[in-house]
Amino acid sequence: MALMFAAKRTRSDILLQTTYLSSFCGHATVSHVQKLNRIFQYLATTVNKSIIIKRSPDKHIRLDLYADAGHMTHHDLRGHTGVLLTLNDNYVVSFSKKQTIFSESTCESELYAAHTGGLLIKWVINLFEELQIPITLSITFHQDNKSTIQLSSKGYGDFMRTKHIQKRFFSLKDLQDRGLIKQQYCPTKDMKADLYTKSHDYAPFSRLRNIIFRSDHAAPGDNDGMALAVQGTVGNQPLIKSDLAPLPKPSKRVTFRLDKNTIRYLDS
Repeated sequence: MALMFAAKRTRSDILLQTTYLSSFCGHATVSHVQKLNRIFQYLATTVNKSIIIKRSPDKHIRLDLYADAGHMTHHDLRGHTGVLLTLNDNYVVSFSKKQTIFSESTCESELYAAHTGGLLIKWVINLFEELQIPITLSITFHQDNKSTIQLSSKGYGDFMRTKHIQKRFFSLKDLQDRGLIKQQYCPTKDMKADLYTKSHDYAPFSRLRNIIFRSDHAAPGDNDGMALAVQGTVGNQPLIKSDLAPLPKPSKRVTFRLDKNTIRYLDS
């Protein structure tokens, strides 16, 4: 999928929406095609948006990982995980995916997201060791749920509210005890991974996007006043709000495929 490739490599601002729509490739409806059309409309009006890599005056390698979760955001009441890794504040990689395990609370959803972030940290540490690049500072692990920070710091215990959680989801304690990570509370408004877990109005959406892309101002020719044009929901929440007029609805159920950034409608 060309759109998914772009979302994972250079346009992570559409990663949440593209991930959601990709789950309907085998049984797409008219509504899904309309949502896909609006993603292309958004890309067409923000064609100059891109990730900017800036040189840091800091001589040390500073890694920051942001992990966030949306609780019960899908129709089957599963949560959604969002993870972002930065190197000296520069974008490296991000994830946005549906959680496969049902969670009883927001804290539990955040713990599952933190576990996903921990797996990414282990991979990064192994990569740096193989490249023989020393990491002199602990990786800062940002979370916006204080209960999750306390729970992952204590590790697994036979407590009434958490004993049903599998032990493997408490792996962050091992990383913390070894001094590889330092957990830090991050207010929700500053949580960069929030872009990959839930819907936003355009003002907070564009603010988070510009922070992640490190673009302080709109690029020339960028229609920055236009919302990400996706109508619909991820589970019970709207994907992104938009003031665009709805597209005309075809009379038949359709499927779609991408061919050089164009959409071909196929009667099913």
